[in-house]
Parts: sequence; C-alpha cells; structure tokens
Amino acid sequence: MNLAEDTLLSKALGDEHQSLENTHTKKHVDMAKQHSNLTPDAADAHPSSYYPVPAIIKLASEPLDVPPEHLESSDENMLCYEALSLYESLLPTKESHERRNELANKINSLLKAEWPSCDFKLHVFGSSQNRLGTNFSDVDICVETTSKDLENVRILAKGLKKYGMQRVQCIPWAKVPIVRLWDKDLNLACDINVNNTIALCNTRMIRTYIDIDPRVRPLAMIIKHWAKQRQLSDAGNGGTLSTYAWTCMILNFLQMRQPPILPTLHDQTGEKPPTWFNDDLSSLRGFGKANNESVAGLLYAFFRHFAVEFDYSYHVMSLRYGKYLDKHSKGWDFGRNYRMLCIEEPFDTSRNLGNSVDDISVFGLRKEFQRGVAILYEQCNLSLLCEPYKYNHVIQPVNDSSRADESSPTSETSVASQSLQAPVWVKPKQPPSIRSITEDENDFRPPIRKIDLDTIHTDTVARVKLPRHRPVVKTFP
Repeated sequence: MNLAEDTLLSKALGDEHQSLENTHTKKHVDMAKQHSNLTPDAADAHPSSYYPVPAIIKLASEPLDVPPEHLESSDENMLCYEALSLYESLLPTKESHERRNELANKINSLLKAEWPSCDFKLHVFGSSQNRLGTNFSDVDICVETTSKDLENVRILAKGLKKYGMQRVQCIPWAKVPIVRLWDKDLNLACDINVNNTIALCNTRMIRTYIDIDPRVRPLAMIIKHWAKQRQLSDAGNGGTLSTYAWTCMILNFLQMRQPPILPTLHDQTGEKPPTWFNDDLSSLRGFGKANNESVAGLLYAFFRHFAVEFDYSYHVMSLRYGKYLDKHSKGWDFGRNYRMLCIEEPFDTSRNLGNSVDDISVFGLRKEFQRGVAILYEQCNLSLLCEPYKYNHVIQPVNDSSRADESSPTSETSVASQSLQAPVWVKPKQPPSIRSITEDENDFRPPIRKIDLDTIHTDTVARVKLPRHRPVVKTFP
C-alpha cells in the first residue's frame, strides 16, 4: 500500500496523521512558489480549490493551468477517426441481442416454475433497451409483482440458485435492492430488481434523448466505456457512480452546451405527473442542429469541463431542468450531500445519484478527469484514455541516475508527490526529452510518454472506500 492510500485509510479510521501533514507543509509551500507565474484565474481554476480534500492529497497537488477550450483542428480530426472506430467496436451484435432476449425468457420461465401461483410481469430495461448496450453489458430485469415472496430479494435469490444460476448475490441494502447472478450457458450477467418501475421510465427517457441527436449515442458509449475500464462505474460496491448517473451527467452536459444539443423533456410547471416527459420525437429531432461540434470535440470538452470548470462544492446537475442548480436551493449544502458530487434524479428530485461516492472518491474522480483531458490534448489517443486501471501503479525514475535516491519508488514521499502531480497545459513545439521535475526547475513540460500520462494523477484514491457499517454481500451456497 502506498503512502496516499495508507494515509487516506488511516484518516477514515480517525487517525489525522498530523505529523505527516507537518512534514509536507514546507515542501508544498516551496513547490508552489515555482508556479508564481500562473495567473490568479488559473490557480483558482484548480479543482482542489472547490472542495475540501484530505491534507496528504492537497499537499502533494500542484496548481493546474486551464487547458485550451478547443482542440486544434488536426488533432480533433484524428480523434474523430479514433472515436468512430471505438464506437463501432462497442456496438452490440445481433447474436448478443438474441442472447439477452434468451436470458430474459429463461428467467421468466424459472420464476414461473418456482412460484407458479404468483402473478408477476417481467420487464427488460437499462442498456439492453436504451441503445447504450455493448456485447458485454449486463441484462437488467425488473419483476413487477404483488407477491410477498417475490418482493423479498433474499427469497428470490435462493429460488434462482436452485435452478443452476451461478454467482448469485443478494444486495438488499442498496437504494434499489437487487439480485445479481451469472448464467454460464449464455455467458451473461444479470441484475434483477422487484417493483422498481421507475427504471422503466428512465430507460424510455434515455432512449428518447439518444434518438434526438446522432452525436449522443457515440459520445455516451465512449464515456461509459472509459468509466468501466477505469473502474469508475460500480456504485453497487460503493466508491464510484452508477452507469445511470454517468448517463445523466452526459445528457446534462449536452443540454448546457452553447448552443444546446439536447432540450429539456420534463414538465417544469408541476402540472403533470413526476414521471411525465416529452417523447414526441417528431418535434424533438434536429433540436441541436445549430451546434456543429463533433463527437471528438464534445468528448474533449466533457473531460475539460469536469477537470477544471465544474464547481463540485456548489453545483447540482439537473437533467430535469437542463441546468445547474445550487446546493443551497436544494437543501444539499450541509450533511452528507455537501461532501459529494450531486446529480439530481430527474423523476425523484429528492434523490442524489451521486450518493454512492464519498468525498475522497469525488476528488479521485476529478483527478481521473484531469488525466483524461491531458491524454486527449497531448496524445489524442483513445486507447490510452481507456486503458484499464492498474492498481497501485508507481512512477519509475526516468533517465536521471544522479537523482535516483530522490525519485526512487521506494521513497514514500516521492511516490505520493509524483503520483499526484498535475500537468501544465503548455504544448511543446518539439517533443522535449523526458526528465525528472525537481524543485529548482521552472520549465515544466507536459508528460508525453504513456507511463507518465497514466500516473500523473491520483491513481488509487478514486477507489479507496471508507469503512461501511453494513453487512457483507451474501453469496448463497
């Protein structure tokens, strides 16, 4: 375990590590002087200034210059080609669609066999229906029933286990209790909930947004793929966001482009039911034609926005209203929500879709956004952007034997400061030689090697989970 992880976990358990903070304070002040040439706006734009974070992270972070608003045209064209190739590789095949239908029918048959007297209806929702699924997406099923037996997810899990389903897990404490399982014959995972019919509305809403503009689907699929590769989309186990939360973030981002690409579909007068939304595609298609941004340009803008623009301490993303609300107006400016990324659920506006993360995880998410915008600006490389997350990856010293002792990965101080190093957005005219950045050097250069880009930011903090006082996931034998 590296120094950053050790400190974060210790803080979660009540140890403030005051001595460690004092040790790094002087070094942080000295290194900050190197950036005295930054404008006040650039320093204020650093995401760390928006949100209280653990001292060990803040002390090791550097001020972040605001990256350019747009990519150069040649870089954007190259990124467009990569985005199209990645998008096409993610599209599900006909065979994959058929296997999902087969699994849904199989689950339906098993439920009828186990509870023949129960009246229920099975619905498939989520990525299998909203056009954001891939060949590897799970199957999401909602069981609508009035049966007390089927309403209990523990009983439902035991019944499915009897019929040969594998890796059956019951997660009853989740916001929406689910049963998670694996079908070895169809090679598919499945999440089953009971009577969560609002999920069916969510699926129809997302499908409507996707059908309004042709850029929405490729952009959303690429970002969701990135989040999955970087292990940032597993809300069920805590510490990260759900895929639904990521989708709402993307759609709200597109609503707020200038000119907007997506409209608001929900009733804002309060006269219609909360689950109502406008799904008349004949009047909605072509809404964003005034905006001529490409998928690649939008991808870069998305990472840039959440790396340096979004105010994590103040803003609440609202897909229902197509804008940012403030936490004070929502009553989310204190308590648990104050220390979280806030994403308003469009049908149940009292629910924060970001409540699956904690303050440490939010800081780690911002660092992942910074890593993403660095890669897109410097390399225009989606393969590197979506490279699978590697646990506890450490920067190695580069071509500087004279400073081997200072930059050695065995030095805890060096590991913490290097892994949390933020880039400066000055694109070199010629590729510079890679060299170690020391305290007495002011000529900072952005990293250009794959290993440097992958480790310039917090590499593990987004996935550090605070201890949770709840039962362990129960696996049925």
